[in-house]
Amino acid sequence: MALYDSNRKNKSCNLKDIAEALNVDNAIITRNIKKLESLNYIIKVKGNNDNRFFDLCITEEGLSILKSLNKYQDRWYEKITKNFSSEESEYLISLLQKLCNNI
Repeated sequence: MALYDSNRKNKSCNLKDIAEALNVDNAIITRNIKKLESLNYIIKVKGNNDNRFFDLCITEEGLSILKSLNKYQDRWYEKITKNFSSEESEYLISLLQKLCNNI
């Protein structure tokens, strides 16, 4: 099973990093990691120094899904901001970031 490694763009991460970035409980991340792993979208790679910890790496199959999602997201963003000026789009993003920070 090949890992995405095009010029090391596949930066590995771990459960703690994801939980902190998303501001969610580790248990939620653990369940989702198991699901993504069962779908062959990611794999766990044991850490070099401590076998209790592992990094997560995206597989080629996961990368393919991610690319599809990014295309869909780009089209969706274009559709919802169609009649917005660039200033309005930037302001909306700023407001949404504030909203997320408050949650």
